[in-house]
Amino acid sequence: MNEVWIVATAAVSALGENRSELWLKLLAGESGITHLERFATTPYYSKIAAEIKDLQPDPQHKSRLPTLIKKLFRDFPSPLPTSCTLIGSTLKGAIDKQEKIWRRETTLAENRQSPKDNPPVPQPTDETTPPPRPCETAGWVAQHFGLIDPGFTINAACASSTIALNTAASRIAAGQQDAILVWAAEIISEFVFAGFASLQALAPEVCRPFDKNRNGLVLGEGAAALLLMSARRAAKEGYRPLARIKGWGVANDAIHLTAPAQDGRGLIKACRRALNRADLGSEKIAAINAHGTGTIHNDSMETAAFSELFGHRKVPFHSIKGALGHTLGAAGALETVIAVESLQKQLLPPTLGLKDPMNETAGMVSSKIRKFSGDHLLLTNSGFGGVNAALILAKS
Repeated sequence: MNEVWIVATAAVSALGENRSELWLKLLAGESGITHLERFATTPYYSKIAAEIKDLQPDPQHKSRLPTLIKKLFRDFPSPLPTSCTLIGSTLKGAIDKQEKIWRRETTLAENRQSPKDNPPVPQPTDETTPPPRPCETAGWVAQHFGLIDPGFTINAACASSTIALNTAASRIAAGQQDAILVWAAEIISEFVFAGFASLQALAPEVCRPFDKNRNGLVLGEGAAALLLMSARRAAKEGYRPLARIKGWGVANDAIHLTAPAQDGRGLIKACRRALNRADLGSEKIAAINAHGTGTIHNDSMETAAFSELFGHRKVPFHSIKGALGHTLGAAGALETVIAVESLQKQLLPPTLGLKDPMNETAGMVSSKIRKFSGDHLLLTNSGFGGVNAALILAKS
């Protein structure tokens, strides 16, 4: 099996325009969560999110997503290695443009029903095309690098980009490909915000991962990219490894449409598959980048899984969602970029929002920077429908 190297990374988030800025602000305990300005929050009990304030719609596509993608790849190595392919992740794509079209069509339909009271609304000529689909985002990424083939996009709830990395690592390890760019991007939209609000899943004031008083997640937006190569190809072309992907695993507990199995069975299975793939015992894991949404069910499920996997051993772990919000389809990729930095520096950023840790996390999660020592870090993500994914990164 080929060794899989991560040779380049990039990130854009509410905490910064690049990976370095994001890392430093996480260590400083800064938060990108503020009052939401993207749309009126009057109908909703939550008014906060981690939005990128200067993210303007792209003039051609009438969406913020292409703008986000341009920001992401501004300083990324280009051109990509020859024969490099793309694997992407986004849940709703250019949802902001879709919302605009839906609102216009709804207004037109209402006006047709009562034309006397409502004069017809003119239909803009630049918005007569069908709404963009999530997969079209891959075309924009391909266009940026001058590629014909946009690859494919994985849409598997909030574990999407972790599964994209799983897929890329598996293909490279098996010798099917030797260079793959994994990208992920997500923007905040009222459609998604309203959906989480209807589930009563949003935190009204602050996101508190692994806290006794946690009461919901906060949505965020951002994008990340990771260039994966086989060790042989990377060395031949002069790339150095930032980290290595040693293990990966995916599993589904299939218990509920939105809630995970509270015993963590799906996550446990995904983590054990990753450990088996890496040929490691659980004692080799030095730290964990947890999913840590700040919701009642997710955080208790994760702590149950970690207890089963590590027993009485107190492995330090953290969540960045108290600072970046939950970026949905981009969460795993963003967290992997951070995990690479963590391994290199042997530091875990603080878990922002944490004040009174759950009893089960005593000695493992902290609101302060944590030092650790070891070569392997576990990263976990879970999503609606019971999907779970895990990665094991190794220090280069």
